[in-house]
Amino acid sequence: MRLLQLRVLSRQCPDELARAVIPTDIVLVVAHLSGHPAKTMTVQQCWHGIARHGGYLGRKGDGPPGWKTLWLGWMYIQNVLQGMQLASLLSNQLDL
Repeated sequence: MRLLQLRVLSRQCPDELARAVIPTDIVLVVAHLSGHPAKTMTVQQCWHGIARHGGYLGRKGDGPPGWKTLWLGWMYIQNVLQGMQLASLLSNQLDL
C-alpha cells in the first residue's frame, strides 16, 4: 500500500518534501544511500532512490520503474532499516 501511495505522490506532487508524506526513518535511509540531503529530498527523489536499489537505472530513455523493481528496492530499504534498528537495540543493551 505504501508503494502505491508513494507512486501516486511522485506523479501528482513530485516536488513536495518526502519527509512530509513518508516516514522519517525511511527518508533518512534512502537519503543516506542515495547521497541526497534528507531535509530537502523530494518525493520523486525518494521514489527514484528506492527504485535504484531494486535495479532501476533511470537512464534518459527508460520509462518509470516497474513494480518488481520497486518492490526489490523497498525490501532492500526495509532490510537496511531493520538492521539499523537492531544495531541500536543491541547497542543500548550493551550499555547496561
